[in-house]
Amino acid sequence: MKIRDRLVSLIGLKTSNRSKIQNITLKQGSSIGIFRVINRVSNEILLGEDDRHLNFRVSILLDEVDGLKYITVSTVVYFNNWLGRLYFVVVRRVHKAIVPAMLKNMVCNIKINTNSSH
Repeated sequence: MKIRDRLVSLIGLKTSNRSKIQNITLKQGSSIGIFRVINRVSNEILLGEDDRHLNFRVSILLDEVDGLKYITVSTVVYFNNWLGRLYFVVVRRVHKAIVPAMLKNMVCNIKINTNSSH
């Protein structure tokens, strides 16, 4: 994310506020870096952002089957212009490495309370 923020700041795209990442509430309207919390229910959080180049949504679904806990991540991207398509050509290549790394970081650093619905 640090590399991404440096590169996209040169062309005027939104960057994350890394100082806010330590105090995450996961309430609707709050932010996790560049991800805005759009909605949250007991077992799912919907994150996203709208920018000049593209709009994206990320669903993180927590599920339990036969005593095993699962996390499913789904991403939807809407391109607003050619810059969004170009940006995503790069992101697509590293997306499969970034998502598991971000999940691992979240699991290690964030306790998600799945008993309450906000």
